[in-house]
Amino acid sequence: MAASSLFTKPPVVAFRPSIPQCSDCGGDLNVQKTRTRSISTLHVGRFRAQEVFLTCKSCSHTERSEERKDNKPYFKVYLDLKKIIKDRTLWETVSVIEEKITVFEELRKAMRIAPTSGRHGLNDEGQKGNIRTIEKRVKTFRAWLTRRKDYPQNSAAQKMIAQIDKYWEKLFADPITVETPAGPILIQPQRTNNILEQFFRSLKRANRRRTGNASSSRMLRTILAETPLARNLENPSYMMILLNGKASLEEVFAEVDIDTFRDAFREAQNVPEKIPSKLKPLIAMPDFPEKLLSMVEKAAVRRKSNRILRQ
Repeated sequence: MAASSLFTKPPVVAFRPSIPQCSDCGGDLNVQKTRTRSISTLHVGRFRAQEVFLTCKSCSHTERSEERKDNKPYFKVYLDLKKIIKDRTLWETVSVIEEKITVFEELRKAMRIAPTSGRHGLNDEGQKGNIRTIEKRVKTFRAWLTRRKDYPQNSAAQKMIAQIDKYWEKLFADPITVETPAGPILIQPQRTNNILEQFFRSLKRANRRRTGNASSSRMLRTILAETPLARNLENPSYMMILLNGKASLEEVFAEVDIDTFRDAFREAQNVPEKIPSKLKPLIAMPDFPEKLLSMVEKAAVRRKSNRILRQ
């Protein structure tokens, strides 16, 4: 629920001294003045803070609310955030986000994905359940979303429903029976691209940790197409097939023909889109190997001379 709709009218919160007599002389206290200020907070919304000042008849000492004194830092923060809090565009954006959260909460309950109790977010494997039960829940979710009053104006919800309708048969398809030498087996079709998305996120995260670069576009353009397959080495079943009775990968690589490796490496180098555009002019230079060797030698000499100076 949006903060603006928590109250029909901004409520009044009173701040009044809790003591009946003056803290200095013990005399009676009378109301000196009342000050009201409008305040907005993200978790409550708008309200009016009303502070009552009491004054002593005998010594003219003024008493203020202890609670108001304790909350003084919050009032100072409010003054700093006043412009942001009154930003209508911000509140409209917050309302849109809250509506999308409500829709997503209903969707993940229906499809049993990314449970709130999990720690892996979108990388969660989801909860086990009968596919027909999930299909029934998604039908209920679809009916709930399309009957909302704001659905005709909600383009994002319409696109999501269009995607669900487009791939409905694939989302809830039955397992595929495949005949093998060992007999018929059931293969469960991949209903979504969650596995590929999770793999892509892990690939980008590993690149950021290794290089410190937020963008992974250069890495994705330059790596060989088969490089991501190296992640299969973490799969015990894949390793069993790959080793084929051998003890380690070293034994497998020992049987690879060196000519076969050189041909594959030469073919990969001939693919133009795998070479960064800034390196192509350098590689095209006829004396590029000599210049590269000269640059390396100069760098080595410079490093050696700097080492001598430090000594």
